[in-house]
Amino acid sequence: MQEVSTVGSTVWDPNAPQGDNSQHRSVEDLLPPFSALTTDEERERKAELQNPGTYHVIANQSSFVSLPAYRDEKTSVPGSSQSFASLSPAADEHDASSNLPVSPIDDPDDPNVVILKVFEEPTRKGPSQLSNRSTTSPASPVLSPTSTATTSRLVPQPNTVHTDGQNAPVLDIAHNGGWDAQLLQHYRTVISPYILRAQRPEDRQDLFELQAQTYPPLFHAMMALSALSMAHQNGVRNADALEHYQQVIPALKITVQSSQDSYSDGAFLTHFILLLYEIAAAGHRENNMWQHHTDQLLRIVTLRRQAHRVETYDFLVWLVCRIDIYALLSASGTGSFVEVLLEENMLPTPERTLPPISRGQASVLYPEEQPFFPALSELNQEVLLVALQVGQLARDLRAEEKSRQYGNQAQIIPEPAFFMNRRTRIQNLHRMLEHSRASWKARFPEYWTWLGRLEALPHRVFAWVQQAYMLFRACIIYAHTSMFPNQLRDPAPDAGVQIRTCATEIIESVLTIVSDKRVDPRFVVFPLFLAGFATVDPAEKSLALSMMKTVERHSYGGCTGCVRSLLEKIYEKQRAATLDTGDATSVDWIEERELRGQPPIIYGI
Repeated sequence: MQEVSTVGSTVWDPNAPQGDNSQHRSVEDLLPPFSALTTDEERERKAELQNPGTYHVIANQSSFVSLPAYRDEKTSVPGSSQSFASLSPAADEHDASSNLPVSPIDDPDDPNVVILKVFEEPTRKGPSQLSNRSTTSPASPVLSPTSTATTSRLVPQPNTVHTDGQNAPVLDIAHNGGWDAQLLQHYRTVISPYILRAQRPEDRQDLFELQAQTYPPLFHAMMALSALSMAHQNGVRNADALEHYQQVIPALKITVQSSQDSYSDGAFLTHFILLLYEIAAAGHRENNMWQHHTDQLLRIVTLRRQAHRVETYDFLVWLVCRIDIYALLSASGTGSFVEVLLEENMLPTPERTLPPISRGQASVLYPEEQPFFPALSELNQEVLLVALQVGQLARDLRAEEKSRQYGNQAQIIPEPAFFMNRRTRIQNLHRMLEHSRASWKARFPEYWTWLGRLEALPHRVFAWVQQAYMLFRACIIYAHTSMFPNQLRDPAPDAGVQIRTCATEIIESVLTIVSDKRVDPRFVVFPLFLAGFATVDPAEKSLALSMMKTVERHSYGGCTGCVRSLLEKIYEKQRAATLDTGDATSVDWIEERELRGQPPIIYGI
């Protein structure tokens, strides 16, 4: 430990002058708990904001499993999505190293004790680098708009370059060959079509590549996502995703030089890619950073709207809205992203929810799509906002049930009044769903014609028609099964018929999608999961699981695999409950997902 010295330390050196540190300690500690931090720099920064400024790091055998000397990168783990969770800096490493001896104090009571899950070789720092280390910047990769950029160390990597205009752009280096060239090609052929859902000539760059030419943080985020996807496809653990991911934060600290930089196009696109990365990594909910990136995107979108009035990337904002609502329905998120946009009148209008069909063109529609839009995008937006209302009520009812069970007894509403109030709100929700269906039939009569000739629809029209159809039926199932714990034990009079009908319709729709080979995992996974959970027909359950496996093959991350694994576990519990009691109404899929800790969001990536 050549770098360690106690000379001059106000904590360890008794001869050091004891200055007034009250001002230093008054700085707000914005970093998460020690156990959630991933680098020594972050731990040191957090320790400096505490008195006496110490923390404990414990290394055990599993801490060294990722080092080259101990890692066989060619080890294959077919079918295991858990092996990729470790590629997220915040992911849970326990599953990936479950074959190693486990520390008996994995969850220490002392928040200042860190069980080091990954040992990293220290990088030598010069005195100037140590003295210039910021102690007040938040944990977020993008600095807050009120902060100023500080001198920061960028860990040297083969393709790391600075933004001083003197070096070749990182994307140009990737074009010249090597591993990053493979990652870039994978991004172009797999990930870009997934995000934009548009065809492009092979020599064309998408909007992310164009921005990454001059924005290294975005390049590293893109390469991290691509490496994660390749690792998932090949069934191996790959450290390249983590290496690129860890370069994003220091690259942002160099790039962000002003408050305007913190909400630039590059910052927005970088956090968008990082959000997809965290969902694809499917790490444990306590360590997954998807909510952090969603919060950062909300801040960035708000600042961009205040500065520019018009958002260039409304179609990406709309994708974040979709993810936020699926997270709410998964009981992982709060729905705050969409709620704030609605309150501030910043929700993208329906005609701005489609990406441009090609670079340099303002049009978002192909000629053959003109007869279907914007009516179809308007309907899709309304269906998603109905899903938001379902998720909001479920969030509130579950919180009230938890408060009733574990809260202050003096503040608990008497049971008869509590149950009557809940039943009334559920009935109002069912009426709202029926009113919405009737309204759509009157306002969008052509939609029902489109449903009758799906095979003749253009590709994107087909996808959007199916999205609205399946999500609304998923909302009906959800409203009858998932609003609060054990809801199936107190069913509405027509619950059985509605659940059975909607589950069958969803499964038949997914069968059509799979047969037509026009699979979009983002919008298939959640309805299919709910249909498989809710149906009592063994043949339909088997078909739902089989199609989930097919959809998984069209995904580029581990999240869909985690959803499939969760569905299998729920099937097991339902079978066991049926053997014990005669029915499976006691099985709560949200409770099971929370016990497992993953996937954080039931979403197809």
